[in-house]
Amino acid sequence: MKLLSLLLTTTITFFPGPPGKLGFLWNPSTHVILKVFPGSPAALQGLRKGDKVLYPPGKDLDGSEGSHVTLVIKRGNDIGYYDLERVNPRRYKR
Repeated sequence: MKLLSLLLTTTITFFPGPPGKLGFLWNPSTHVILKVFPGSPAALQGLRKGDKVLYPPGKDLDGSEGSHVTLVIKRGNDIGYYDLERVNPRRYKR
C-alpha cells in the first residue's frame, strides 16, 4: 500500500530529447542567479549574477536540448524578457 501511495503522489517528468541547460546556477528559493557560465545561453543573452528570475516562478528550468524558455528577469528596478535556448552543458564552460 505504501508503494501505491508513493506512485500516486510522485510526479515524473520525461523530456523527449537529451537534457538541455540554460547555463546558470540559481537559488530556487530566492530566485536569484548565483553564477552564469561563460559561453552559455544565459551569458550570451546578458544575464548576470544577482539577477532575479521572476518567471517562471520556482519552476524547474531544465528541459530538452533545443527547446526554448522565456525568462522574466529583474535587475535592480528594471525588468527584462530573455528568450533562451536550452543546450547541452558540454557546449560551454562549467
